[in-house]
Amino acid sequence: MIIDSMTGKMPTPTDGKAKSLANLRKGGGRPVGVPNKINGDIKAMILGALNEADPAGGQGYLKKQALANPVAFMGLVGKVIPSEVKADVKGAMTINFITDFPE
Repeated sequence: MIIDSMTGKMPTPTDGKAKSLANLRKGGGRPVGVPNKINGDIKAMILGALNEADPAGGQGYLKKQALANPVAFMGLVGKVIPSEVKADVKGAMTINFITDFPE
């Protein structure tokens, strides 16, 4: 139990000593910067299963899924590609707009 040395009382969230009960506990949890082992283990299992899912390995399986389930595959691609690209482009750029689509 934590006792304030000035008042002899336990700090409360309203007296400015502690903003939450989590601040009153000491020593629990893993240190800052240490990765979560369970997340790494699960990631390793998923990647292992992906590599074993197809004789061609994970890339072969993903290629089959891209053809069989393009919507789900494009969702995966959207999560992998950065949402913002910063680049310095020097030179000319041509943009072609297609307005007439064949039926």
